[in-house]
Amino acid sequence: MSVIAVDFDGCLCENRYPEIGNPIWPTINALTKRRAQGDKIILWTCREGEKLTEAVVWCLNHGLKFDAVNDNLPENIARYGNNCRKVWATEYWDDRAVAKGELYWTNTVSDLWTVCKGPMPRGLKARIRFLLTGRM
Repeated sequence: MSVIAVDFDGCLCENRYPEIGNPIWPTINALTKRRAQGDKIILWTCREGEKLTEAVVWCLNHGLKFDAVNDNLPENIARYGNNCRKVWATEYWDDRAVAKGELYWTNTVSDLWTVCKGPMPRGLKARIRFLLTGRM
């Protein structure tokens, strides 16, 4: 079983904050399928108060149910004896995320190197990619 913490604006709907944008169906459909397979889903958003309530209702109207909202799963709170601020999950779905191990990281390191020190030495980008991904 996986625990997926998913962002609202930009992941489940187009980012039109403070309004709610159009649904992003591939994400909604993927989450619906994963929940049906037994995975736990946490809505993980910066929205709060009335805006959070609107988002939860919008999700319910689009077929999405959550096991927690901006909170850890009750079983994890019980297991660890606390409820830390960071939501614990095995997967974090966020439109602003940078995934460790993806080529993007290598490009980012290359860009930073160039800004700080000039052209990246030959072969360094490939070595960084191998360290991050295990692939050349």
